[in-house]
Amino acid sequence: MSGYPIGLITDYRAGKISRQQFTKQFSDWQKSRGINYDCKGTADRLGVHVEYRGTTATIRDGVLHFFTGSYIDPKTNCRRYIRSTAKSVFDFCRKIDFARNNGGREMELKDIPESAVIQQVKTVIKATGLKLQRINTGCFTIGEGKNRRYIKTAEAGTCDFEGYDNAGRFVAIECKRPSGGRLSPAQAERIADINRKGGVAFVAHSGEEALSQLQERGCI
Repeated sequence: MSGYPIGLITDYRAGKISRQQFTKQFSDWQKSRGINYDCKGTADRLGVHVEYRGTTATIRDGVLHFFTGSYIDPKTNCRRYIRSTAKSVFDFCRKIDFARNNGGREMELKDIPESAVIQQVKTVIKATGLKLQRINTGCFTIGEGKNRRYIKTAEAGTCDFEGYDNAGRFVAIECKRPSGGRLSPAQAERIADINRKGGVAFVAHSGEEALSQLQERGCI
């Protein structure tokens, strides 16, 4: 399971820390990484769990197991529960959010819009304290008639977030949806150019991926 405090979970299972200590330390770990504060870590004699929006996921073999909803089977008239799994807290939260807003249907990668990825990455940036700004590219108009003008916001290829890290290096993050999101030639060239010149630039398909890249590249 990626993106989880494995050492903390192991200590609890080994009896090295109490349930109260686990809950407190999990919360502290969660906040330090910009993860949704509504997602809580809990523990009981049956194991370690994660709760979000009234849904509890149980961690087994490094994977979160949970139900995203239920329905009545028309053939048997019995209630059936929709099982799901997740490998990270971001994945767990996005699946629950989508299921709540779509009648219990499980979220698939193709359902995730780029705007959702941008919001996840924005949360990570805010939590880490990095000085990255949201950059919108394109054009808009101001004025009317003869006074109408076109204003260009940024050059083609500019990434969704740009700024600098704690060491003063230039950092750029381009967000793309997990399924089908592709870089334009201008974006690919800009990312490659930044990396060639000593900066840090990459593509993120989720908040978790952005956090992992920032950690691996020594930005935080």
